[in-house]
Amino acid sequence: MGASMRAAATDGSAARDELADRQVADMRALLRLMTGSSAAESLKVLRAAFPDAPLAARTAAVAGGRFQP
Repeated sequence: MGASMRAAATDGSAARDELADRQVADMRALLRLMTGSSAAESLKVLRAAFPDAPLAARTAAVAGGRFQP
């Protein structure tokens, strides 16, 4: 792989990471509006609100961790 291809792959990866981080941040903002919800209820709400997000991202949002694809 040439240097330009590596740079493009790195840029694409960084963009995906930024998008995933933003999505998890959006999920956490939604969860802050929900008071007293269980983890199961939180995951259910996140699944409805973010149907395309992977389970790992929704779990990271609930747990407060960083999403690692």
